[in-house]
Amino acid sequence: MRELKPKYRALAGLKPNLLGLAIRRAVALSVVVSTATCLAPAAFAIDQKKTAVSLAQRAAQAFEAGDMAKAAEGYNDAYHNDPTEPNYLYGAARAEQSGHLYDKAERHLREFMALPGVDPARLAKARGYLADVLGARSDLKAEEAAKIETRGDRVLAVAAYLEAWRLAPSRHGLLLKAALIEREIGGASTKSAIAHLQDYLHAAPTDAPAEDCAGTAGDTCARAAHGVSAISAAVETAQKAMKGFEHSRCMMGSLIRCKKLPGTSRPRS
Repeated sequence: MRELKPKYRALAGLKPNLLGLAIRRAVALSVVVSTATCLAPAAFAIDQKKTAVSLAQRAAQAFEAGDMAKAAEGYNDAYHNDPTEPNYLYGAARAEQSGHLYDKAERHLREFMALPGVDPARLAKARGYLADVLGARSDLKAEEAAKIETRGDRVLAVAAYLEAWRLAPSRHGLLLKAALIEREIGGASTKSAIAHLQDYLHAAPTDAPAEDCAGTAGDTCARAAHGVSAISAAVETAQKAMKGFEHSRCMMGSLIRCKKLPGTSRPRS
């Protein structure tokens, strides 16, 4: 005779009606456990959503009170608890922008704009806020570039002005400023100066607004419209002149000018 497994031995001696009752109770218990297991994640998700709502409410109060650091933290915590609500991320970005935390604001605005199903009106606002954030970052970088230039480190100043321009490409004056400094540096920087001046003239109107001339000397900005061709010709002439005539010199001013060379029919300018 086949031996019963230990867990069934206790049931073997029960009467049929008691055995059936035990089985039904066991089945009912397993159903209850299974149901509780299935409902637990759903209940946890509901609790998280409630927590997120509470955090967002406190964040909104902090925003109204002007405590942007606390508001940003609250909205970020709310979004962490309920990532299905994009407005929490939007709120965090707005608080970070208002608190001058521009790097974080830019990252969260871009993340918000990439989410599916975002409200079109709010998406349009986010684009505007992102432009403002990039503009603010550009301002800070331009200020840093000016300080570097004042210290006399022109190479680093050029890099900083270009970075400021890339953050806000519509600010053509930053590109022009970098190009003018490169032209002053001369040497290997001259080719880059020409390229940046060409980019500037391609992007900016010939009657550039006053802010594009900020920080430039004399009428250099007004002359930029016709400066590229003169610089290109002068550089080419200077290269040829230096190869053939050791004593010829090119002077760097508001535009590159070269002395008239022996045997030439016209000034090299």
